[in-house]
Amino acid sequence: MSTKIVKTDQCKTECKLHHLPCKIKFDGKSDIGGYFHPTNDGDKLSAAFRGRPLDGKEINFNKELVGVVMEVKESDTVDNAPTELKAIGEFNTMTEWYLGSKFASAQAIATTCDIWPMSVAPAIHGIIQ
Repeated sequence: MSTKIVKTDQCKTECKLHHLPCKIKFDGKSDIGGYFHPTNDGDKLSAAFRGRPLDGKEINFNKELVGVVMEVKESDTVDNAPTELKAIGEFNTMTEWYLGSKFASAQAIATTCDIWPMSVAPAIHGIIQ
């Protein structure tokens, strides 16, 4: 099976990304603003999800890194048909939410955003001589 990546004009749509400390059995667009109401008191972000308090931290990617939101379209007709990934938006910041921890939990995403462009990405995508 192969994967086809499609970039459209929609990809320039700026997305607001939240990483929550839970599993939600849904992938897709939703009305986040209608249900999730974060507050910003200076440099402190706070919110609640299903009654549980969350502390948030804004993560700004370095200028060389852009996140892309992809939509998966699987073929319905043939088992070996290519899967299509369609770029529908991009982001350069995200909010990571912590469950009542005041950022005490492992900050794997923030660390990865710092390490990836400096060492991992060049190793994967660099020119092999």
